[in-house]
Amino acid sequence: MAKAFFYLRKATSKKSEIIYLGLRYGQEQLVVGTGIKVLPKHWDSNKCEVKTSVGFPQVTLPKNLLTGANGQDVATFTNNYLNSLKSFVDERLHLSKDIMKSEIISYLNGKSEVEQFATDINDFMSTLIVESKKENRLISKDELVQALFNYLTPEDDKVNLFDFIETFIQDSENGKRLVDGIRINKATTIVYRTTQKVLIEFNEDNEYNLDFDVVDMKFYNEYISYMSNEKGYAPSTMGKHIKTLKTFLHEATEHGTNKNLAYQSKGFKTITSVADEIALSEHEVSELHDLDLFDNLKLDKVRDMFMIGANTGLRFSDLVKLDADNVKKSGTGFNLEIIATKGKARKKEKSKVIIPMNQVVMGIFYKYNSGFPPPISNQNYNEYLKEVAQLAPSLHETYTRLNPHGKEEVLPRWDLISAHSSRRTFATNQYKKGVPIKSIMSMMGQSDEKVFWGYVKVSKNEHAEIMRNHQ
Repeated sequence: MAKAFFYLRKATSKKSEIIYLGLRYGQEQLVVGTGIKVLPKHWDSNKCEVKTSVGFPQVTLPKNLLTGANGQDVATFTNNYLNSLKSFVDERLHLSKDIMKSEIISYLNGKSEVEQFATDINDFMSTLIVESKKENRLISKDELVQALFNYLTPEDDKVNLFDFIETFIQDSENGKRLVDGIRINKATTIVYRTTQKVLIEFNEDNEYNLDFDVVDMKFYNEYISYMSNEKGYAPSTMGKHIKTLKTFLHEATEHGTNKNLAYQSKGFKTITSVADEIALSEHEVSELHDLDLFDNLKLDKVRDMFMIGANTGLRFSDLVKLDADNVKKSGTGFNLEIIATKGKARKKEKSKVIIPMNQVVMGIFYKYNSGFPPPISNQNYNEYLKEVAQLAPSLHETYTRLNPHGKEEVLPRWDLISAHSSRRTFATNQYKKGVPIKSIMSMMGQSDEKVFWGYVKVSKNEHAEIMRNHQ
């Protein structure tokens, strides 16, 4: 479980707002108001505390805390109180949500240490009894005594897998975790959250009790089966979730939290598939370009965005950021100049790419009054792109791929198109035209030739034809 944190619900309000304590329980969240109010501009949302740099921060304490403050600096007193409350909660993370809420309220009401200790023991024993009844068994007196003994003499705190993942993501979101000194971008943290959600659902749906020690090949096979059969994920999506899980496990191993290295075995692999690796031929691109979508502006805009990608090689994340400022005059024509982003942590040393605007891209630019199609989410783009692709007759031809279980399946080509297909299409068609590889890589913002060849989708027959043309 994640550690406790504090926040304001209206961080931009001009009035004093209550400081809330939050605690995540899987996909649920426990929220309790502390009764302390602070003016949002005097609240440090990153440190979760009252700003001490402000001369006279506007803080309102409940009656039971006014006596304790007794003329002390209000910011320091409040921060010390919140830290004590956080420590109090973090020491009781084993409690159920309802009991935890009761504990927090008791603390906020100012129970004495002895009274709180007695409440803790009572809540702990009540939880044991309730849980045993849920399991249709009666807990014995000896078991109760032993459990109470273990409670009063706990072992060193042990971080479980889900606790670690939550901390890992929070540290990535707030800038505490860096990669090569660079802050993790928002897109990457969204990927982390998505994988976390899938793991939680797998754990709950299968009552798996997932933790570091059970992440082995048995888990791997069951997790893959779950994503394929229950979720219906494509191999590439499953591969991303496995890759992200391995990122969590590697970090936990580096920190000494995880001792189980089964995830490093060859069998515990990131799934790859040809499912999303198609590139459109120039004829297929031309068919999409010539579609009459005047009566469907939604699909028209998506088609135009794909056309730009297929003629420039830009990533989807760069396509949605294009504006008139990226268009630069060059000789007798125009170029697109953009600081291209890359995957993973997307370092600040981003590469500048310069791409000539051909007639197709220029036509779209003028179509949008010296601009480009408006931004769209990646999910909606992929969904609408398939609708567009279905309208092209040549994309109804079939394509054979391997499914997650290694068996062949046949699908129409339109069903395999995604946001990344335009980038593969650009690389493949430019290569077929004989454009120097280094020039294509430069326009795509690539420096690794091995990565580049992953984008070129040319059959053996096509390679032979390329050789024939050169001869």
